[in-house]
Amino acid sequence: MAEGQDDFTRGHVSVRVPDEPRQFFMKPHSVGLDELTHDNILTIDLEGKVLAGSGRRHSEVFIHSEIYKARPDVQSVIHTHPPYAVALTSSGRPMRCFSQPAALFYEGLGVYATPSI
Repeated sequence: MAEGQDDFTRGHVSVRVPDEPRQFFMKPHSVGLDELTHDNILTIDLEGKVLAGSGRRHSEVFIHSEIYKARPDVQSVIHTHPPYAVALTSSGRPMRCFSQPAALFYEGLGVYATPSI
């Protein structure tokens, strides 16, 4: 997947349905980002109900629906697990700023000291 965003089937992406703000298209469970086709995309409402499509709904559908409920201006939600970001968040250490653009994140990113596994 472009830019190293593919994590087999675990990442998910959705797009709000044009002219139907209470519905969105979403990648189904067990389908990789590189396997998405017009035929395997689901249409889902903001309550998490599959309205169209035959695949299994992704287990993290409510990340998307809750963002769409709270932010009517948002048209797409993407959640991936790129290897370098996962490694950084797993280090248990705060991010250090080595450049001016990194200063935007100074003391602004959380550190997870205890794994959720």
